[in-house]
Amino acid sequence: MKSKKIQNAIGMVDSDLLERADKYTKKPKRKHIRWIAPLAAALVIVILSGVIFGGSIRELFTDSNTDPTSTERVTLAPEIEFKPVSLKPYCLSEAVYPERVINPNIDHTNLEEWHEERRTRRENFGAGDNLDEFFVKTIDEFLKDSKGENIVYSPLNVYMALAMIAETTEGDSRQQILDLIGAEDIESLRTQANAMWNANYQDDGVTTSKLASSLWLDRGLEYSEDLLNNLAEYYYASTFNGEMGSEEYNDALKTWINEQTGNLLREQIADLELSPDTIMTLATTVYFKDQWVNGFSEGNTYREVFHSADGDVNIPFMHRSDFSGAYYWGENFSATSKALEGRGNMYFIRPDDGVDVEDLLSDSETMSFIMYDEKYEYKNSKYTKVNMSIPKFDVSSSMDLKEGIENLGVIECFTSAGDFAVFYDSEYDNGVYLSEIEHSARVKIDEEGVEAAAVVCATLAGSAMPEDEVDFVLDKPFIFVITNDDELPLFVGVVNNP
Repeated sequence: MKSKKIQNAIGMVDSDLLERADKYTKKPKRKHIRWIAPLAAALVIVILSGVIFGGSIRELFTDSNTDPTSTERVTLAPEIEFKPVSLKPYCLSEAVYPERVINPNIDHTNLEEWHEERRTRRENFGAGDNLDEFFVKTIDEFLKDSKGENIVYSPLNVYMALAMIAETTEGDSRQQILDLIGAEDIESLRTQANAMWNANYQDDGVTTSKLASSLWLDRGLEYSEDLLNNLAEYYYASTFNGEMGSEEYNDALKTWINEQTGNLLREQIADLELSPDTIMTLATTVYFKDQWVNGFSEGNTYREVFHSADGDVNIPFMHRSDFSGAYYWGENFSATSKALEGRGNMYFIRPDDGVDVEDLLSDSETMSFIMYDEKYEYKNSKYTKVNMSIPKFDVSSSMDLKEGIENLGVIECFTSAGDFAVFYDSEYDNGVYLSEIEHSARVKIDEEGVEAAAVVCATLAGSAMPEDEVDFVLDKPFIFVITNDDELPLFVGVVNNP
């Protein structure tokens, strides 16, 4: 939108919105470049981070099974309906992602190019090597006290959300976030976040792993172009502009999220709304799709007993007895893994008899195993025949991260003393605080592979067969870990009842 047209839109802003601006205390002005025109009273930034396994990614504004311009309503559940809308009327700028070479299993002429692209992507591996402390602290904080319920948590998801929140803050508010995620300063954080984005970006027709971000602005308001440019440059953020609180703009946001997440989070975001007081929303998702290197046969799936926290249940178990791989153990656990086509893995960690699954989350040896990035060198491991008996499961959970993040030292953002910087004119940033931050996630596995989704919402207001073998039966509550080919934990969860 041309600046003159935006300025002409000032008169269209509701008078009650202008009146609410009076509650903000003035601060000395900083110089920012104008992005959009007038001002607002309260700031609400919602950061939606999703990690998805399964489905198919669709680029913005391209033809897909769900046409954004279609009038056909998508049935989510008996009580949930959603009408996708076109994003074009709201799009100010669209992120351009690097192209990827098709997997040689699909296009046999691409072998050399595919390997060269992988070598280039691997140059960004290790970007998260300093995040072990953040991962361990947050895994323990958010997975403990499951109380017999299933819990799913995405460390990478929450890291990216906090990194983008840090971009909107200054002073102590920013420093507390940097301390938690192990960044020396905002410049090093940007470098790391960008490297992790590129390390996880893969789309070769077999394995898909994508991070996407977007900014949702209130039509007619002024924002710091420095902020918007940084989010676009380092986080590949697209920018949208519309009327906050309108049903159409709400549907546009949900359409974008559904497009990035293969429609797997439709029910989770069904009630998502941008209230009239919302003037900026940050949405960030991570999408991942992969298959087992050697899948399970449906003919070898049959019901067995799982000893859940609520009592024994009879559920489908997937079996494979011709599987050779690594078997790990510790003082309180045993573990094995299933390889994914993209060279990532899914690890299954079973507490020993007499050990509760919650005990492993505070066990240093177990956490060391989870974070060990070269598990083939793990001290307690052997290559053997593993008779796998793994339950099919579809688990989900929702949690409020606010208390946990405060426990981890990020406090300033949740108070009226929070130092935020999002407007063109800094005097309107005063009084803004992070009012809530919530995380929902879902993971399911079957004979073919893994499928999962996660979302964070943060609101700112004002070889040869071995001779030996082991049986690995997950018939009691267990922990799972899904990693990329850099062994970075994308998802960690507790399955108490599959």
